[in-house]
Amino acid sequence: MQISVLIPCYQAAAYLGEALQSVFAQSRPPDEIIVVDDGSTDDTASVAREAGRGVRYQRQEHAGIAAARNRAVRLASHELVAFLDADDVWPPSSVADRLAVLETDPGLGGASGLVEQFISPELPDEVRRTLTFVPGASPARVAGAMLLRRALFDQVGLFQARFRVGETIDWVARADAAGVRLGT
Repeated sequence: MQISVLIPCYQAAAYLGEALQSVFAQSRPPDEIIVVDDGSTDDTASVAREAGRGVRYQRQEHAGIAAARNRAVRLASHELVAFLDADDVWPPSSVADRLAVLETDPGLGGASGLVEQFISPELPDEVRRTLTFVPGASPARVAGAMLLRRALFDQVGLFQARFRVGETIDWVARADAAGVRLGT
């Protein structure tokens, strides 16, 4: 099965290079990498274009994370899609681990991996105080931890562009309501 990695981003010049390096370091490399820039005004475009290794860069007018995810899904040319937000990184076996789950149960619509959250020291204190994370790695149905069958977006629909945050929560709820099974 071929895999498209989809990286939506906005003002991500400081993080995108590290995210891409984590994709390049995968033990099971993806077959396609698409970066959709949601109208950044920083050096995000330069970072994406200079990454090499066949990274496809697409820019759109600023419309929000859901719109960037949707554009990436539309551009994806492979059966499986894996999202990676530009400020996240994957461990080297991330793609291989999630692919193994899908291969063991063809009835699954997708597979999620473990997520270890961290709070960036760059966040202002007033924002940091509002965040609560469970220490250690835990299973999560967040975009950056899911490998999904591309056909699910025909069944469930795309992300709701009206959401500025929480678009993945909404999409997973709709997938659950449609009877989609996601493995871990």
